[in-house]
Amino acid sequence: MIFSLARPMLALFASAALFLLVMSSQFGSRENPGDKEYFYRSLAEFSQYLLEFSILSALIVFSFRAGKLSKLVRWALIPAILFIWVFQTVSLWFSNQPVSPLVIDNFAAAQTIVSRSSVLEALIIGILVVGGFALLRALLKHLSNSRNNSLPFAVASLVLLALLCVHLSSDLSEDAERRISPMHSSALLLAHYMDREHRGTTELELPSEVPADLREFGFRLAPNSEYPLRKTSFFDTPLPFASEFEQQAPSVIVFFVEALSARKLPIYGAEFSDVTPNIDRFAAKSMRVDNYFNHTQSTFRGIKGQLCSSYPVHTTKPKQWANPDFQPPSVRYRCLPHHLNEAGYKTLFLGPDEHDHMHFAYQTRSVGFTHNYYREDITRRYLKNQTLYGPFLTDVQLFQALDGVISEAPGEQPIFVAGYFKDSHVGQDSKPDGLKYGDGSNRILNTLHTFDMAFGAFLKKFEQSERYDNTIIVLTSDHAHWPERPYINMAGEGFNQTPVDEIALLVHSPVHNLPAAFDAGNTSSLAFAPSMAHLLDLKPATNYFLGQSLFEAEQPTLAVAWFNNAIFSIDKEGAVKRESVQGELPDSLAKAWSAISLTHRLELSDSIQPPFNTITD
Repeated sequence: MIFSLARPMLALFASAALFLLVMSSQFGSRENPGDKEYFYRSLAEFSQYLLEFSILSALIVFSFRAGKLSKLVRWALIPAILFIWVFQTVSLWFSNQPVSPLVIDNFAAAQTIVSRSSVLEALIIGILVVGGFALLRALLKHLSNSRNNSLPFAVASLVLLALLCVHLSSDLSEDAERRISPMHSSALLLAHYMDREHRGTTELELPSEVPADLREFGFRLAPNSEYPLRKTSFFDTPLPFASEFEQQAPSVIVFFVEALSARKLPIYGAEFSDVTPNIDRFAAKSMRVDNYFNHTQSTFRGIKGQLCSSYPVHTTKPKQWANPDFQPPSVRYRCLPHHLNEAGYKTLFLGPDEHDHMHFAYQTRSVGFTHNYYREDITRRYLKNQTLYGPFLTDVQLFQALDGVISEAPGEQPIFVAGYFKDSHVGQDSKPDGLKYGDGSNRILNTLHTFDMAFGAFLKKFEQSERYDNTIIVLTSDHAHWPERPYINMAGEGFNQTPVDEIALLVHSPVHNLPAAFDAGNTSSLAFAPSMAHLLDLKPATNYFLGQSLFEAEQPTLAVAWFNNAIFSIDKEGAVKRESVQGELPDSLAKAWSAISLTHRLELSDSIQPPFNTITD
């Protein structure tokens, strides 16, 4: 049997060598087509694909030559292999990286990425992978009994050409996890979930010492104190621009738009100049913040992390939170809405999902919102039970509800309203109440164009209201857009192809003399809550924000993002680098991780702040 397999397997390797030799002068990076170093690196990583492909090919032929063992191989091993290849190939196609723990942990939210186009593309990929293995099985079975030596070279060259072209269809990444074959990446994923420390400590491997000086990361932390996050003021330096408050404190409306990366918007340099005319109009009267990056993923951590100025750890096991019977841990947070409640604000949150989706209503209450509106309440009170187009409300519907919520709020009381707009989630397209952009072929631009339309309609109406002249309006995101393939294709040059990137932050304020643009250096959305406290000139009070305001005189030199067992550094040029927290970290990131993990300990033990009866301002 070994000798019968020798010819076809030798043909595969010989064909690969011949093909790579011919193509060696053709491949290079997109920026430098003649880059030989790029070619040799791609050749080295492709060898893993070639080895895996060859082993699987041998197994396929072996399954028809192994007697009684053949049934076990055919009915157990091969289906498992095919499933893994389909699963990982679909992931590579949609997100340019293999399946990660973050994807598995958020599998309960898979319905949000399901659309007609995504299902069709996944089905086509599945058919191609399974069909390719079936054809290869038949071919190798034939070749193992054939003396025809020309056919294997021709067919194997074609197969390897297809594999190599798919593999090199996008630029190589510095992220090693994105350059491994399907079986290898699946083995690493399995090892992640079998790791005892991961299962026991919610992905934390905690350093024992935390340095005292962490200002280089924009962290305000006293690690050796009884309550390391406690401080008595929200900011240290005056705003760098003038402000003039009326007798009544200004109201605030914050739009957390799903995955609103800066590179989507023309005002940040995107090439699609007519996709967001209303946001462009809003930006012309607002301050655009540049070099402002998301500090975590995904939505639940992103919104909570901004409002509490923290790296939330509790939602790192979303499969638990997706269970309606799960009892969320009781943690006493102290977030921006808590402070605004004490300052006399009415705090309101609007979410498009059912209230128990990932226990989202519990989460928004825990961060301080006293009035929470979700799909059931919104549909009944503000939409007159109109038709729904999926498991969550569309952006158009949520804007309709926002009109109603604001109109019902008492005019003599300042309000803080935050809404999460979800239509632009990965995999989603605009709904029947939305718009198409151009020919409608780009679903990312479709959903952005729809949000812009609804946002413009809201602004036009709100500008006529009495509240407008004393309301700060903030347009930002929960996090950066996930690096799915359609987004990679439109993101433009310099995209790091990671889930950490510059996000939009536009601030319109009638009570501040804001500049047209403000350079945040390389600050992250960890700064959101203290920055809002700074803008609102909140009186000094005990708070537990980890980050510092965007508007402090001294800014961080290295921004840091964390999630999914990884920590990301963002330097002054906006370059993003990823490191695993389970490995050896560079000195600077080791310091940052020690501080972040300390805040995780505080959260897990509910010791962010002292018991309520001992809190003093």
